[in-house]
Amino acid sequence: MRKKMTIMHYSLVAVSTNPRPSHFLQLGIIVFAMFVSLLFLDNMDSYGAEGRARFDSSGISIVMTFPGELAQLTPDDMRQNYANIMGAGIKVSNLYYGWGDIENREGQNNWSELDWDIRLIREQGMKISLEISIIDSSTIGKLPQDITFTFFGDTLFKQRFKTFISTLLNRYEGQIDYLWIGNEIDNYFYTHRDKFNEYVNLYMETVNEVKGNHPDVKIGVISSYHDAKNNQVLDIIEAIGSKGDIIAFTFYPQIINGSVPSDTHAYFDEMLEIAGRINKKIAITETSWSSTGFGGSETGQAQYVRELIQTYRDHKHKIEFLGWFIYCDFSDSLNRSIAEHYGLGDNEEYVQWQGSLGLVYNNGSLKESWPVLLEEINKIDELRPKPLSNLRFH
Repeated sequence: MRKKMTIMHYSLVAVSTNPRPSHFLQLGIIVFAMFVSLLFLDNMDSYGAEGRARFDSSGISIVMTFPGELAQLTPDDMRQNYANIMGAGIKVSNLYYGWGDIENREGQNNWSELDWDIRLIREQGMKISLEISIIDSSTIGKLPQDITFTFFGDTLFKQRFKTFISTLLNRYEGQIDYLWIGNEIDNYFYTHRDKFNEYVNLYMETVNEVKGNHPDVKIGVISSYHDAKNNQVLDIIEAIGSKGDIIAFTFYPQIINGSVPSDTHAYFDEMLEIAGRINKKIAITETSWSSTGFGGSETGQAQYVRELIQTYRDHKHKIEFLGWFIYCDFSDSLNRSIAEHYGLGDNEEYVQWQGSLGLVYNNGSLKESWPVLLEEINKIDELRPKPLSNLRFH
């Protein structure tokens, strides 16, 4: 169950018990999805119109984390680290909310945090990708306090959810670009196949309810390609993907047994083949490769970054956006606390893997992958950054 909080206007969230990278965002990590919006807006004018135009290019996103211990971060540290990634062609900011994070009870909605997030992102001219996790990987997401889940076909459950989504999109008319109804849903239906058709019906009724008034919002669900492939449930992705506008994936290839970075193109070929059969584009909401643990290394991570951006370049007309998880490694204390939350604190290889997904070490020093990222992005006309100067990592 997630518990959403706000501290210093940063999104802090608690998590479901499924130990997957997509849930690190949901655990009290000061991880502002960057996918991100810049904070401290009073400093923005110094970049000028030319600087802000960098955000108009499409394609690459990154979940923002910071060097050092969270308690020791200062606004200047955050500004500098945001400045270090401003040349990466960021366009989309992803927000993670449960239905119950906003709607407490029928007619009682707390919009304050989502209001803040959306205003902040829109002031940067960025697009908004909003996930409402009615399914959160292998579990049901957080629900309003006066709803007890029984099944997706329950009349009251369906009507309340459709009303909530309609109210949400009406409130943020013209501000939400992507809406995902469920996160990594393949993990839930791997063990609940009997509930899949009920969910498809709920999903389609919701889409039909809102599309008439909000035709420009692109709607879909998020699946985990790596798990769906391991569990042999790729058919679920295609079946429900055909009902929406885009197929979205989380993609952690190290979880697929025997994977190496050079397999990236083949995996994308399969994802694009699935999408092509139903005439859809794909969005990769999260992907990463570790620099230690589960066979990871700095060189392997850098190779994966190169393969990933090259694959994007080759298929950019078929890919809506592509997001890297995460910018900077977690601190040792935070990393260990996350692993312990999942009951994996004694699994040292898992701890190493989880704690090394960033492009920058937690002490601020660069990994091999960071300059590779900039080099590869620079080869794409739409994403090519302005020259960056005065970079500091601390």
